[in-house]
Amino acid sequence: IALDSTGVAYAADAINGCIQVFQSDMGTWIRKLGSKGDAPGQMQLPCGLAVDRLNQIYCVDYGLSRVSVFNKAGLLVRTFGEKGSAPGQFNVPRAVAVDQNDKIYVLDSLNHRVQVFSPAGEFLYIIGEKGSEPGQLLAPSDLSIDTESNTLYVADKGNKRVQCFQIEI
Repeated sequence: IALDSTGVAYAADAINGCIQVFQSDMGTWIRKLGSKGDAPGQMQLPCGLAVDRLNQIYCVDYGLSRVSVFNKAGLLVRTFGEKGSAPGQFNVPRAVAVDQNDKIYVLDSLNHRVQVFSPAGEFLYIIGEKGSEPGQLLAPSDLSIDTESNTLYVADKGNKRVQCFQIEI
């Protein structure tokens, strides 16, 4: 679930391959974004959600190994990513977060890393690698950004810990 600055709530719906949209104060259903499928704007198994400063909605789809970005009106803006292990590719992406400068952080679970993208969806760099040492990850499961302290928190499931990374602004 993610909330935008106007009080609209977005919930990833893996069963129906879409994002359900609600007015959060009343719990009233508004509409859905996307549909089940593999074409642009469609999703197989949407899970992680984030909202940026412009109230664009980012949804990571671990079924298609990509990120879909929708504008406030619900129109698809862009998609990026594909299945694989190279930079910019994902193997079971599970979560997404956006920092105060709209850089996009995608938790790439089975590649044991977080990938960072520009606001346009261009690959920038990788945080972490497989392992159990500080700075290494093992099957991470979630992430969050504190935009005030510029800290990225990663639930490092396989190592049974939360790791904190200072992010570049």
